[in-house]
Amino acid sequence: METVVKRFYTLIALIAVLLMPATLAHASVPQAPAAPAAPEDAPPPDFPLAGPDKIAWGASVMPYQGEDYQKALVRSEQQLAPQVIRYYLPPGRALAWPTVTGDNPLVISFKLAPREVLNGSHDAALRAFFAATPRPSYWSYFHEPEDNIARGQFTAADYRKAWAHIAALAKASGKPLRATLILMGYTAKPASGRTWSDYYPGDDVVDVIAWDCYAWTTKDTPADAYGYALQISQEAGKPWAIAETGVPAKEYSNDADRRAKLTAMSQYRATAPTPPEFVTYFDSDPVDQHQYAWNITNNHWDAAAWLAGQNG
Repeated sequence: METVVKRFYTLIALIAVLLMPATLAHASVPQAPAAPAAPEDAPPPDFPLAGPDKIAWGASVMPYQGEDYQKALVRSEQQLAPQVIRYYLPPGRALAWPTVTGDNPLVISFKLAPREVLNGSHDAALRAFFAATPRPSYWSYFHEPEDNIARGQFTAADYRKAWAHIAALAKASGKPLRATLILMGYTAKPASGRTWSDYYPGDDVVDVIAWDCYAWTTKDTPADAYGYALQISQEAGKPWAIAETGVPAKEYSNDADRRAKLTAMSQYRATAPTPPEFVTYFDSDPVDQHQYAWNITNNHWDAAAWLAGQNG
């Protein structure tokens, strides 16, 4: 019996020796770790465009003195080096991403009648538009709707519903987009008699609240222009931005005073306790190129004054 037991253990030891090289070889091969599961609700990439707690500075672009858009964009890039371009899709034009803006991220807006949006007339075009998003951008439906609603062209209720309808289509595209409500800076001021939330489609619809704020006269301070907009945005708990802003040359008798105001205006945003996600200067005069003279890229020193305040 003892001999049988010894033979049995000898056999077990022999099997172990024979298997050892294969076992060691297998153990010496490093195993790749399992890939982590992607979060179900990952935020869009590259937002904010300038990085956390940084402002993406930009401008609108308008051809002057016989320029085409491409030449005007080059002028803007040389003078302001914009990180984002404010672009307005003309009413009645087919929804499409512009090619003239190059590779620049956009703050892009378009206007569609709310009732047409709500009856689904534009659903196919909107789906195609958002699906074709070429790069991270901010989009806005019917910027500055306040006067249109006051004139009775559509109701605030329909506007909010249309906004929510379009936002759902944008979100379904899965593209890197930020839904941006753009209101008049005047609406934020008590003197307007307006309630800004009348135009607000909801926290689950809007990603950013943006404002069009100007220093209309020489007496307007940066706090006059932006203070109430910032306050409302903070109370709403939403990221904020400035979609249009400017200092009109027509209001100033000398260039030095205007340039000082330009620097003060940009500095006010750069040092705001809550930085806006983007600021786009209104470098245009669409009705009459000499009505207000907002432009700053036609003069190097005007552009330099605006840039001077951006570092705080």
